[in-house]
Amino acid sequence: MSLARPAPELRLEPGWTAEKYATGLRSPTALAFGPDGRLYVAQETGEIVVAGRNSTKPRVLARGFKTPLGLAWSGTRLFISSRG
Repeated sequence: MSLARPAPELRLEPGWTAEKYATGLRSPTALAFGPDGRLYVAQETGEIVVAGRNSTKPRVLARGFKTPLGLAWSGTRLFISSRG
């Protein structure tokens, strides 16, 4: 059973679907699902946040990055690349 809500504001080619996973993100620069199934997001504000399905207020995990641009998981370790 999917609890995700359709995202009707997107236009997709026939055969494709999109769902809104979370809201409350501010200028995301990178997204990666973690080993725990949650979405980890690098934001232009210099924060790394985590959001669960249907969350409206992501939780801040770290801040102070100068424009984080990439996220990559290796096992349980999250690697973050940033500008500068």
